[in-house]
Amino acid sequence: MIKRGDKMNFKKWISLCCMAFSLTLAVPIAASATGTPEAETEPAAPVQTNGWSEDHTYYLQDGKKITGVHQLSDGYYYFFDGSGTLLTGRQGYVRYNKAAYFVKPDGTLLRNSWGKTDGNYYYAGDSAKLHTNTAARIGGKIYCFNTKSVKLTNGLKKIKGNTYLLAASGAAKTGIQLYNGKRYFFNTSNGRMMKNRKIKYNGKLFFATTKGPLVTGWKQVGDKTYYADSKGRLKTGWQTYQGKRYYFNQRTGALRSGWVNIDGRYYYYTPSGSVKTGWFKVGKNTYYGTPSGPLKGARLIEFQRIGGKRYLFNTRGVLLTGWQNRNGHRYYMDSKGVVTTGWRKIKSQWYFFESSGAMKTGWLVHNGNFYYMNPKTGAMTTGRKTIGGQTYTFASSGIYTQRTLSGSWVVKVNRAANVITVYKGNIPVKAFLCSTGMDNATPLGTFSIRDKLWRHELNGPTWGYFCSHITDDILFHSIPAPTTERTAVPSYKFNMLGQQASQGCIRLAMGDAKWLYDTVPVGSTVVVYDDASYPGPLGRPANFKMNEDPVYYYDPTDPIAYPSYSTSK
Repeated sequence: MIKRGDKMNFKKWISLCCMAFSLTLAVPIAASATGTPEAETEPAAPVQTNGWSEDHTYYLQDGKKITGVHQLSDGYYYFFDGSGTLLTGRQGYVRYNKAAYFVKPDGTLLRNSWGKTDGNYYYAGDSAKLHTNTAARIGGKIYCFNTKSVKLTNGLKKIKGNTYLLAASGAAKTGIQLYNGKRYFFNTSNGRMMKNRKIKYNGKLFFATTKGPLVTGWKQVGDKTYYADSKGRLKTGWQTYQGKRYYFNQRTGALRSGWVNIDGRYYYYTPSGSVKTGWFKVGKNTYYGTPSGPLKGARLIEFQRIGGKRYLFNTRGVLLTGWQNRNGHRYYMDSKGVVTTGWRKIKSQWYFFESSGAMKTGWLVHNGNFYYMNPKTGAMTTGRKTIGGQTYTFASSGIYTQRTLSGSWVVKVNRAANVITVYKGNIPVKAFLCSTGMDNATPLGTFSIRDKLWRHELNGPTWGYFCSHITDDILFHSIPAPTTERTAVPSYKFNMLGQQASQGCIRLAMGDAKWLYDTVPVGSTVVVYDDASYPGPLGRPANFKMNEDPVYYYDPTDPIAYPSYSTSK
């Protein structure tokens, strides 16, 4: 209970408090009314709208927390979760907006470098995105990454339809690689396995199959055929397989078929690719391919001796039959293409063909008998005939019986024309092509046949057959060969008949040398003279060439290898 005195004191205290409160409210109002300066106060802190929070756990942009992946002003990339909180304190793979990233413990994202977690390797590019389901060149090597961005290693791996061969380090192998017993080729620029295509690598050709392994052995690709060795290298040029010769295009490696021009010579290949040799037909035409040697299969042209018989092919290699003209001479080939020599009856007319096959015209001396062959047609003359203003009578056999061979044998050598004409008395009987000495090494003048040597050693040493000296150093002989074998005649020397080629001796074809050896006796006169404008009364004999493959073989006029054709009618 409060006493009266105390009650009075309490009332005074209440009054003082009320007065004080009133003054507190009144002073600022009065101050405002009278213009008295306001007392100074502490300013309020500004509201933050951009930048990191004080605890570095979120980042404001225009007053709002950012989320997802952002590159900030410091150049680093960061990842903020859906609430805007920076992801820190962990390391590893995260996905955001269909892309993959690698977060480091400090909250920054991996960029232009490798990252590893749980034994897996990752690589982030310049935008901090991880390489995903792709192949990428990193530090000069190619690496592959799966759909979860993990680097792949060891063996064949397929990325977006392309196949790569990866090492244990993950680096893709390039070039030719052996894997599980098969060879593959991987592009040297991007590491991809090459398939169903031709490849040129280190100067060699390869062909990758549709599944990737390189072709070995025979391979048909479309309408092309290829052959590769055990290392996948496609064969080009000439190749021999199981005894058969094939030619593969030098540029593409494809097996050639049909007619193929190789170094100026033509070859015919069957659809299976083997070259035709010997006799063969293409359509209605007959051809002959060289049977062996380095030019095996080469199509023969012009005059050729095959199996002891001579044939004529045109420049396209087609075997010719019937009448044909060559180098100013006329020839006749039978239905099988064989060049006719000696007497031949053609459509009721008789003709005579020299050993070269050239048709004889004008006067003919054969087996001691005289005949006259029409100068234009070559047909044998019978009955009465005016020749050079004089009338002659020829029997039904064609023989002119009122003229016989008599007198001595004379051999005239036209050095300038390289033609020999043999006379019996004053009648020209035979003419041969020869080779006199280079630079006119064969002396001019009148000589005689001194001896008969069946075989004789010449310079070199070389050997000649059917030899006859006319001086101590100069003699008639066959084409010189490097051995005594009759099969060793150099084709190129035979083919030089008709031009100067010797060291001074007088070379003849084997058959002509034998005729001279057998017919003209020792002591007969030999005259060497020059007349380039007139080869002789019997003209310049036809020349034919010896096959140059092989280089050494029988002289095509050698009676040992090729018995003389019958010359009787």
